[in-house]
Amino acid sequence: MAENLAVAPEDPTATLRPIDLARGADISPSSVRMYEAEGFIPPAVRTATGHRRYTPSQLRRLLVARTLRTGYGWSDARVVMRAVNAGDIDGALAVTNRRHADLHREAERLGRAIDAIDDAQLEQRSTGDTIRPLSIGAAAARLGVTPATLRHWESVGVIDPPRAANGRRHYRPTDLGQLELVQVLRSADYSFAAIAELLAGLKTDDPAQARRALATRQSQLRHQSREAARATHELYGLIAELQS
Repeated sequence: MAENLAVAPEDPTATLRPIDLARGADISPSSVRMYEAEGFIPPAVRTATGHRRYTPSQLRRLLVARTLRTGYGWSDARVVMRAVNAGDIDGALAVTNRRHADLHREAERLGRAIDAIDDAQLEQRSTGDTIRPLSIGAAAARLGVTPATLRHWESVGVIDPPRAANGRRHYRPTDLGQLELVQVLRSADYSFAAIAELLAGLKTDDPAQARRALATRQSQLRHQSREAARATHELYGLIAELQS
C-alpha cells in the first residue's frame, strides 16, 4: 500500500513574494511562476489584491525541485515533485529508484561496450567463438530494445548483420558487442553518422576514436550519477521535514 503524506494547506499568512523565491533560488520571478504552473511547488495563496504569496516550505520545495532537475531531468523531476506535493511519497520514490537503476544499467552497458572494442577480445570472439548466433528478436531482448530499433539502426547504416542461409538476420557475439556500443553512444547523443565512423574504425583495427568516445561517456555518466545521488539526498531531506 502506498504511503501517503497529508500535505497541510499553505499558510494563508504566507509573506514571501515571487521575487523572494526568485532570489532564494537564483532564478527569475517568471521562472517561479513556471515552476508553480508545472506543479513543482504547490499553488501560491493570493492576497486581497490578487498578489501571489508563498511560504518557506514552498521555497524549500523549489530548491529541491531545481536540484532534481539537474539530477533526474525535467520530466522525472516534475513527476517526483508533483507526487510529493500530492502526498504520494511511494510514487516519488519509485521514480528515484528507476533513475538510479537506469544509470546502473547504462554503466553496465558501457562496460560491455568497452569490452567489445578490446582488440584481443574482438579477435577471439570473431575467430574462436562457437556460440550460436542470436535471432534479431533475441538480440533485441539482450539489449532491452525492440527488433524495430535494430532494423532502424541497420537502415541508417550503422550495423550490417550477417544473414543466415534462409535470409534471416543473425547476430554473433562480435555483432552484439557492436550493438552495445551503438546503444551506449546513442544514449550519449552521438549521431548515427558519428557512430558509423567509430564502428568503421574498429573494422580497420583503429579503436582509438571509440575508446575516446566511451571514456567521455564514462565521465558524463559518473557526473550524472553524482548529481542523481545529490538530488536523491535532497529529496529525502525534504520528505523527512514534511513528515516530522
